[in-house]
Amino acid sequence: MGLVSLVYGLTHAAPPGSWGDPVTVAFLGAGVALLAVFLVFEARSTHALMPFRVLANRNRATTYIAMLAIGAALFSMFYFLGQYIQVVLGYSAIVTGVAFLPFSFGIVGSAQLGSYLVARVDPRWIAGSGALLTAFGMFLLSRVSVGSHYFPDLIVPMLVISIGMGLVFVPLTLTAVVGVPKEDTGVASAVLNTMQQIGGAIGLATLSTVAVNGQTAYITEHAPQTGGQVTQALYNASFTHGATQAMVVSAAIVAAGALLIYGLLTISHTDLANDSASRPVDATV
Repeated sequence: MGLVSLVYGLTHAAPPGSWGDPVTVAFLGAGVALLAVFLVFEARSTHALMPFRVLANRNRATTYIAMLAIGAALFSMFYFLGQYIQVVLGYSAIVTGVAFLPFSFGIVGSAQLGSYLVARVDPRWIAGSGALLTAFGMFLLSRVSVGSHYFPDLIVPMLVISIGMGLVFVPLTLTAVVGVPKEDTGVASAVLNTMQQIGGAIGLATLSTVAVNGQTAYITEHAPQTGGQVTQALYNASFTHGATQAMVVSAAIVAAGALLIYGLLTISHTDLANDSASRPVDATV
């Protein structure tokens, strides 16, 4: 309920609402309060869903926060890019899905590279560089206009982002569970996935509000030129304007995640190797 309230408050800040709207403030406050209550109960529970001992390690906490930030930006990128391809470029839903296929190829290929590097290079350099590459790709997407084309205006940033994501996911998946007792491995891994999902929900709500505010301001400024009518051309231009503003914020969020990884993730590649070697192999079929 806390997350639902928080997301609703973030989306309510979009026009005709605002950040100072009493409803927005009330739902944001209620969301924060409910999440705080949840954390208090979890801290006192002997059978917590999210044991605080899992979060006590600095490297693990850094991994979770970084994944939260990256999830916030990545989910939003998929939403705005999918809308842009269909609304502005005029692609059908099926063709839009096909247009995203190169992203899959890029992330699979870079994940293989990340798996190779993780045994030779410290995770922060792999994940941090991947996050910076992702931020750069999102910045490139923020430069698109109504006159942009799939080749090369979209395909290049998509490939850059996908390569960066593959380099991020592999090392962070490992640093989330390194040093965790065997009985807590499942919880540690689940928290990582949960952080990505929570980041996606909060990020999409926040960046949608950023985009709608930008779109509304653009329409207000340019509508007099079309006699007050919101033509398809004006709508496309306003949507692109709002979406690119959201992509700038997305790039900043991922860049902040990269700096966090560089500065606070201190696990070495030898730590990962030693942790893997120390874990017993379950041969049960």
